[in-house]
Amino acid sequence: MILVRIEGEGIAPAELTFAQLLALPGQVASVSTLFHGQEVGGVRLSAVLALAPPPAEGFVIVQSTDGFSTTIRASAAHECILVYRLGAGPLPATRGGPVRLVVGDDARASLKFVGTLKLSTQPGSDLRPTCAHHRAA
Repeated sequence: MILVRIEGEGIAPAELTFAQLLALPGQVASVSTLFHGQEVGGVRLSAVLALAPPPAEGFVIVQSTDGFSTTIRASAAHECILVYRLGAGPLPATRGGPVRLVVGDDARASLKFVGTLKLSTQPGSDLRPTCAHHRAA
């Protein structure tokens, strides 16, 4: 099952499965402090972008499957985690899965239901939800 798609200017689109995300370097074994003690893990966004580097001084437009998005400067990708695992299995939709972006060490600064990472030379619109329900752990 495809969890996240990478697309953008000058690259061939790539799709990553749970097993492919799990095999990447840059794993974060546990972000349980952000998710109320649950065994939740992920991978640094920078490790994913190493597969398809964004343009110099570029941006990553993170798009959710429910119409929301946010833009991350590619130079800040090391501060972001793509959470995709609960225990040994995939992150369920009830926790924002299959992939959830967490910025820094704040679960409130996140985007649930991530489906596409779009690489661009220009920033995209910040269409994150404002309600606490969508952004809460």
